[in-house]
Amino acid sequence: MRYTKAFFLISAALAIASPSNAEVFKQTMPDGSVVFTDQPVEGQAREKVDLKPVATIPAIDPSSVDYTPPEQTKEMDFNISINSPSNGK
Repeated sequence: MRYTKAFFLISAALAIASPSNAEVFKQTMPDGSVVFTDQPVEGQAREKVDLKPVATIPAIDPSSVDYTPPEQTKEMDFNISINSPSNGK
């Protein structure tokens, strides 16, 4: 029961601090560089940026995937011989 309560509290905290609720500002600095930030700097030219929703793809149900293991391969027979330099020369 203790873990259930902790899980619920952590989930609630993450939902409240969700980045989907954050605002993004585009600021042009005096040197012409562009900065994106979540907190605007006073005295700088800024505009609020409306972000598009993040594209998500639903997960695949593992039970719907047809998996067949690869066929077993036979061991290969091989010989190695060194022809040069010959032994002792």
